[in-house]
Order: sequence, then C-alpha cells, then structure tokens
Amino acid sequence: GGSQRSKKTHSMYSWFTQSPTQESEVDSDAEWEPETVGDEEQDLLTDDLDWWSKYYASVGDEKLGRVFNEKGHETMEYFEEELEHYFNNFKDLADTYPIWHRKVKDDEEDDIDRAVGNFKGTFRIYPLPADGSEPPPRMLQNAPSNDTLELKVRVYVIKAKGLQPQDPNGFSDPYPAVKLGKNKIKDVDNYKAKCLDPMFGTMYEMDCVIPLESELKVQIYDYDLLSGDDLIGETRIDLENRYLSTRRGTCGLPKRYYVSGPYEWRDSELPKDILEAWCSCQMLSPPMWSGNCRVKVAGQLYLLSNYETKGMMHKDWGPADQRLALYVLLDLKLVPEHIEQRTLYNPLRPEMPQGLLEMFVDIFPKFREVPPPLNITPRAAQK
Repeated sequence: GGSQRSKKTHSMYSWFTQSPTQESEVDSDAEWEPETVGDEEQDLLTDDLDWWSKYYASVGDEKLGRVFNEKGHETMEYFEEELEHYFNNFKDLADTYPIWHRKVKDDEEDDIDRAVGNFKGTFRIYPLPADGSEPPPRMLQNAPSNDTLELKVRVYVIKAKGLQPQDPNGFSDPYPAVKLGKNKIKDVDNYKAKCLDPMFGTMYEMDCVIPLESELKVQIYDYDLLSGDDLIGETRIDLENRYLSTRRGTCGLPKRYYVSGPYEWRDSELPKDILEAWCSCQMLSPPMWSGNCRVKVAGQLYLLSNYETKGMMHKDWGPADQRLALYVLLDLKLVPEHIEQRTLYNPLRPEMPQGLLEMFVDIFPKFREVPPPLNITPRAAQK
C-alpha cells in the first residue's frame, strides 16, 4: 500500500533551441533587442496570473494552466525525485563521510557504533609523472571559508500525495512540521481533516548557522485530538551541500529575467553577479562582455539573439545583459526554478515509503539583502 514513485525520465532545460555560437561566427546583430509591445496589451498578458498559474502549467494541468500557457510564459521544472538525484547529491565540492564513535559495552559481545558528525572532503590519488613534471593541481584550491555562516532558509510545502492512513477510518489528519537545528515549527493549526492528498501551500522561514545546523527535516504528522500526534513520514536535506555546490542549489533560476510583474526576479544576486562568481569558482577568467548582447564564457561565445526571437519583448523584462547572463547560467546547468517531489519515510519503517511531498527550498546568506518570500497560499474557492 506504499506510494509508488513515477519512473518517467525528466527532460531538463528543453526550452533552449539553439546552442552557443562558436567564436569564429560573426554576429551582425550584437546589439539587437526584440521589440516591446504596448502597455495596454501587456496588461492583458498579466491579468489573473500568480504563482499557482505557473505551478499548474508546470505539472501539466491543461485546465488550470490554460491561461498561463496561452500568454506564452515559461514553466518551471518539475523534478519527480529529490533534487539531489539530478545533481549528483551536490557532491561536486566534497563528499560526506559519517564520523563514527565506537562504544564498547562490558556486558555485551558487540560494540555499539554511533554517528557523531560528518566529515566533508575529497580524496584523490595520482600516479607521480614519470617525466618528473608537476602532478595535477590540488583539489579545493578555491574552496569556501571554514568560518560559520548565517543563512535564511525558506521551506515551501505545496502538497502531499498518497500518505499512508494512520486512523481506523482509513484516513489521516496531516499537517507539516519543519525542524532545523534546535528550531522546530509544528503547523498543527494547518491540519487537513480526513485527507491522504492534502494541499498545504505554506511557507516556513528559519535561520540557521552552517556547518553547525545543516540538516533540514520536513515532516508530515497525523493530528490526534486525544493522544499524541504520530509521525507519518519525513524527508531530510543537507543545506550545506546545496549552498556550497557550484551547481547553486540555493534559489532556482527562472527561464526569464523579469524586474516586475507576477514573476519578478526573487534571488539575492543578479544574473551577472552569479555568472562572475561561477567563473571564479571554476578558476576561469571573468566573463568577457562585448556590449550587452554578447559574452564569452569558458571559451564559448553566447549571443542574446540565440535565445530571444525578434518580435515581442515583455515590458517587465530586465536589461539585455542580465537576461543573457541568465541564459548562460541555465546553459551551464545550474539549478533551475523548480518543484521537487520527495519521498517520505518513517524511521520506524525505513524501507517503506509513506507518501510523496511536493516542495522546494530557498537558501539566502544573511550578509546580503534577503528578498521577500513568494506567496503560495492556495487560491480561495470561488462561489
């Protein structure tokens, strides 16, 4: 009776239709900008659009996503498994190894191993060059500081699906809970009576310090008026790995750069700054700009005209150089704007899935200005 995960193969970044231009290609339209339509027409294009419009279009709901699709907006990625599955567990910087403490008990034959922490690092073994030349460069030359870092974490819980029933009537009364370090939020007031596929649409905000508080637990409990609430299942996320990864698992990148409207840019950094930081982490030269519509990154020349067709330009789009930087970042396969579907497990039955949870997480360093949160409150029913 456990929830079955879909095995559908996910096609990522399929919206790009052209590849970067080779350096030898001459671009006669280097400073070309698409035309902008009038304000009156744009007002028609933004009516009745919100986050849920994009959500329904992204999950393939043709009825509820119809208006969004008709107005030509771009969807976000829907990952049918944990985000880590698509980005190699964010281990591009370092692997994680548990640190075990062994306690010998006098009255028992077996020793007891207990995990007391994690070691994050990487190991490489190279043969010495026979010709006496220099060995390969050391790893982690551009690793971040070991100092503690304060983060603002926002957990967006959209809905759960296929929860295991906990009550004799074959249902549950589920509600979300979030645990990060010593902080825990149990949203009992938001429980859904007699439901196995609850829609939550809630955001929970917490502060943490990495690496001291790096494990995020998102849990679903069954509310019980007369006895203690039972844990249905939980999922765990290593926030430090997401933050440190060069794939930038902090705040998903949308497919267009808007500076106003319902899909306004919501990151704490602008696309050009993110691109420059990525080049630095990869020990590459900074991006080389020629005007606002062409840039060379890692030996590739990128043109704005490769990503935008002549014709209509939305009035809410930002400057050309920021738009092109965003397209390059997505071409480099950084984490896109997304929803991830995570499997819930109960520690008492660790091998049996207890349901699925649709969610996403935003992570912002507190030394930068933190943008306002998204509103994912479910739409009120219309009369």
